[in-house]
Amino acid sequence: MGINTENFNFRQMQTLSWKELTSMCERDSSLRNVIFDAAIEKRKSLNINSIVVAGSAGKTTVKEMLGYLYKQWLNPAELTISEENQNTKIALASQIIKVDSSVKAGIFEVGARKVGDFSIPLQILNPSTVVLINIGTAHLGEFGSLKNLLKEKLSVLDSKDVKNRVVFGDDERILDYLHKKKMDYISFGYKKHNRVQILLQNEYSLELSVDGKILKVDIDTSFPNIALNVAAVVAVAVSLVIPMRVCIKSFKNFNGVKRRFELCHWGTTEVIDDAYNASPESMQAGIEKFSEISKRKKIILVLGSMLELGNASEIEHRKIGRYINSYFREHIEHNLVRLVLVGEAAKEIATDVNLKRTQINWFADVDLAKTYLETMRWHYDMIYLKASKSINLVKLLQPS
Repeated sequence: MGINTENFNFRQMQTLSWKELTSMCERDSSLRNVIFDAAIEKRKSLNINSIVVAGSAGKTTVKEMLGYLYKQWLNPAELTISEENQNTKIALASQIIKVDSSVKAGIFEVGARKVGDFSIPLQILNPSTVVLINIGTAHLGEFGSLKNLLKEKLSVLDSKDVKNRVVFGDDERILDYLHKKKMDYISFGYKKHNRVQILLQNEYSLELSVDGKILKVDIDTSFPNIALNVAAVVAVAVSLVIPMRVCIKSFKNFNGVKRRFELCHWGTTEVIDDAYNASPESMQAGIEKFSEISKRKKIILVLGSMLELGNASEIEHRKIGRYINSYFREHIEHNLVRLVLVGEAAKEIATDVNLKRTQINWFADVDLAKTYLETMRWHYDMIYLKASKSINLVKLLQPS
């Protein structure tokens, strides 16, 4: 790159991508603090309403939906949104360093893999609004325990200058934490106590109660967890006094997020590509939704390992097999389903599933699976893809 790390300065940081900065930090770890300090100082000079989205699954979709909402409400040139699911410390620091002084709002997602991971990003982003959409078991293995995972996820609510807290109100752990800390919040969910309550979901619409008033939203509900995602965004809109008419307009035109339950084709076979990443919660939600749209069709479930689950890996993968039994009962009864597993941990999915051994195939990696699926896919109507990102199921859809 031709950068002298001994005289590394702010202007050079602005010209480099987050990937280039990450690469440099891998060679010289002392640069990390230089970059973080620069980003924290830059943030102090910015007058932006910063929204941070945290949770175990669905962060990118909620962030993108919020971004779409904001573009209907403000001048898009005055908005910055973190790229895809780039939520590492370096990626977030790079984004703040590059933000123009004319920007008035920023929407970012933050991720954590161990206790303390939120500390630097929250200093860099200094959010005025935090959104905690759920607490699941993603990265449980790296946290070491559920207690550590809970501690870190909940810590996002303690952000220094936060004015608005939007939370999933059906999780008593989150509400207990807020009540003990005597923090104000707006909650969303299915239960009646939520200010934004999900009442009804149809194929192309949702009905919510917002502070006791009925709000009907027209949106494609074929995406997993779409009702909760919409409710989270509406709750943010309530906290920021964004008119509901703006929400309704933005949802009507929202077309989903790439590789999140995205419909594509592999030759003539329909494929639902949901394999950008996977946690136990998103895997369950994905296969449940796929079961709803694939009734009476001949299908292949291509499921890869869910990584970073630690000691919970075996039991969480076995649960997926039981979910398949429940959601695909009719498919199984009529021999309409084949299960293709990819990766070592994914083997456990087959343990409790009610399929014949001849209906299950396991492959060590995606390349071996692709060779098999190239010949088998022609005999099926639909294929569903879901796995942790590093299993690389996207290669199935790439030219050989």
